[in-house]
Amino acid sequence: MLSRFGMSTTKALNTPATVTDHLSAFAPQSEAEKLYMSNVPYASAVVSVVSRFMSRPGKEHWQAVKRIFRYLRGTSDVGLIYESNNQCLVTGYSDSDYAADIDGRRSMTGYVYTLGDSVVSWKATLQSTVTLSTTEAEYMALTEAAKEGIWLKGLISDLGSYFDGSMRHGKDENDHDNCWTSPSGTGFMIRGKMYLKDNAKVMGGDPFLKLIAVDWFKIEKPFSRVALHSSSLVQSEAGKKLPFILIVNLEVPARPNYSLVLYYAADRPIPQNSLLGKFIDGNNLFRNTRLKLIPRIIEGHWMVKRAVGSKPYLLGKAVSCDYLRQDNFLEIDVDIGSSSVARNVMGVVLGYVTTIVVDLAILIEAKEEAELPEYILGTVRLNRVRLDTAQSP
Repeated sequence: MLSRFGMSTTKALNTPATVTDHLSAFAPQSEAEKLYMSNVPYASAVVSVVSRFMSRPGKEHWQAVKRIFRYLRGTSDVGLIYESNNQCLVTGYSDSDYAADIDGRRSMTGYVYTLGDSVVSWKATLQSTVTLSTTEAEYMALTEAAKEGIWLKGLISDLGSYFDGSMRHGKDENDHDNCWTSPSGTGFMIRGKMYLKDNAKVMGGDPFLKLIAVDWFKIEKPFSRVALHSSSLVQSEAGKKLPFILIVNLEVPARPNYSLVLYYAADRPIPQNSLLGKFIDGNNLFRNTRLKLIPRIIEGHWMVKRAVGSKPYLLGKAVSCDYLRQDNFLEIDVDIGSSSVARNVMGVVLGYVTTIVVDLAILIEAKEEAELPEYILGTVRLNRVRLDTAQSP
């Protein structure tokens, strides 16, 4: 194409346009410019913005097209590379160009999303309405970017996880046959921004960490330090590439014993100065006073609902918790049998377990104003779990 238009030896450029390029539809204006443009093969090489002026191209439009040619010459050996070892982390950026359309005064929306280190989605287009301020233009651009981000999130989720636990992942919220799902946090009440002043609790939001797998083990003796087991997903190649994994091992006292192991993953490194970062690298005394569990029986016998309740529990004070911090993970081994009260409650639950649907939320209790509002780390919905499906680790 460059040879066809005599630009195969032109000076190369590394950008297709400049930030000062604002084209107008009111061109060409003079007869001389009209005569010049009648000899220009404009319509054969238009892209994106310049394509809007095909009906009446002017000299400035042709200069913009020639710059695109020079960009193509300078980037003919540049392309997108998708490597298999990239982390499955979707990152988005959005921006707007206020009143970029000098004819209609409409602003430009632009966004780009990357998966790992490679670009997977991008868009640059005029906004549908005229905005009255740069702030409004930014909000409209961010709305479009957020919609694309939600769609990409669903797509990545539909593609499936690299991790498989011994308990089946339910197809959706209506799948209630011996499986797990990850509900939103809207069913849980957590401390709001002004809790220290008004004791008001607010509806929880989406979990901060993603539940990627659940193991349901049957063992003769209590099973701890699951992450160090050679077959653990934490030790897999995919697991080692995750920025952070939180493992919650609920040790269920029975004959035989059981372990319900929940694996939560972060899609980016945890800031050390955040409450979660302080919990991860803090001492056990701090962890025991902050780790909170909220149960919620969705379906089940009234005796189970009464025994379990729905109030939050500080796990470190209710039962014995052991912590293992290594590499990219923190494992919490929760010994339910260490408390006679918890052991009795679990006995009631196990008696009706095949008829129970229960939601659990895990979070870190916020005690200072700077730590509020609370946010839910992870959730799980356990649907009519069958004891006979538990496997050996």
